[in-house]
Amino acid sequence: MFKAYSKSVFPAMLAFAFSGVYSIVDGLFVGNCVGDVGVSAINVAWPLVVFVQALGTGIGMSGAVNLSIAKAAGDEEGERRYLGNTLIILVIAAAVFSLVLSFTYPYLVHLFGGRDDIEIYANEYIKYLMWGAAIQMVSTCLVPIVRNYGGAIVAMGAMIAGFLTNVLLDWLMVQVLSWEMMGAALATLIGQFVTVIPCVVFLFYKKLLIRHTVYRPRVKECLTILKVGISPFGLTLVPTLVVVIFNIAALEYGGNAAIACYAVVNYVTCVVQYLMQGVGDGSQPLISTYYGEGDMKKVKTSVAMSYLTALITSFICLPAVYLLRYAIPQMFGSSPSVAEDAAHVLSLFVWSFPCIAIMRVSTAYFYATKSNLFAYILIYSEPISLALLILAGVPKALGLEGLWMCIPISQGILALMAIVLMIIAVIKNKKTAVVKVR
Repeated sequence: MFKAYSKSVFPAMLAFAFSGVYSIVDGLFVGNCVGDVGVSAINVAWPLVVFVQALGTGIGMSGAVNLSIAKAAGDEEGERRYLGNTLIILVIAAAVFSLVLSFTYPYLVHLFGGRDDIEIYANEYIKYLMWGAAIQMVSTCLVPIVRNYGGAIVAMGAMIAGFLTNVLLDWLMVQVLSWEMMGAALATLIGQFVTVIPCVVFLFYKKLLIRHTVYRPRVKECLTILKVGISPFGLTLVPTLVVVIFNIAALEYGGNAAIACYAVVNYVTCVVQYLMQGVGDGSQPLISTYYGEGDMKKVKTSVAMSYLTALITSFICLPAVYLLRYAIPQMFGSSPSVAEDAAHVLSLFVWSFPCIAIMRVSTAYFYATKSNLFAYILIYSEPISLALLILAGVPKALGLEGLWMCIPISQGILALMAIVLMIIAVIKNKKTAVVKVR
């Protein structure tokens, strides 16, 4: 049991760790070459990038969940149809959203808090990524599918290869060639393309894309994929919705300096969130398989191991980030005043790490077992709870300090909600298992 868990979860954690660093690489190079305005611009534009990646992740993870459950239940025809319909939805979504976002990104950047020089730099960065949105969607969609077909190491290697490519090209295009925002965007895009290559090769090698897959659109399978996909889509997107809400509030209460401060803090917390998501997504193939087999004892053991792994990781990250809180802003080329503020905010945000661990594992269990309603509630409550705290007047009463406190408070509320929903879901699934046995 532990061997299967290790082979699935630890490669996923490592891959997501690189993904977390992947998301801050552009900020590191641009921050040191352009300064606070460059880091702020990427932070304002990044929600659009994550939206595209969330679409691919939602489609791919949902397809992976459904095909794994069908395969474990002995429904080979269902597995083949789910794979085919997942890829059909991917092609359609990639074509539609690439076109739409390529023409609407300037309006969205302004809506997300882009003003003055920040808006100019953000538009320069995002326009290249939006034209290449299809590549990013394919990349994030194929990784969970590969992982669910026993390719956890391949998926990890693909993500690491993309990360290393991005770092190398960021150094070349941003630091050496001084292409600034354009260079950072192209480096990210090419890195995503590199991630696609090992995944496609693996699927062809396994003969999954030609002879095995049933490319016949069916309403039932498509609706099921979309229904389950809302959860992993939201899990990837929601932290970015939080960024949007926070950027708008930061602009109001602290101006561009507050946005620059939050950009640095968000980069760090993003890495921690990716690590926790790696635990959840890495355990998903096991949970879905055991659930499909009706072995709830193994499901329970997998979830318990995931909670333990995520919590241990969070308690390692908490003191590490706290001790490095003064050094981290300097890595991004922050000005002295922004660096001082970021160090203070990091000292507040680290206390939300254990809460994030509980939330990510709980959510992964919900969508891995098709407990869609609970997944929806937990995922989409995150931006809602933050918005309610802001609207309730916490920042108005305490100023910018109150705004910073809204994040750890909302994460604590969500962790408690996750525990309650988890207890209800376990009782519900236990009853279902008893009925099946009878």
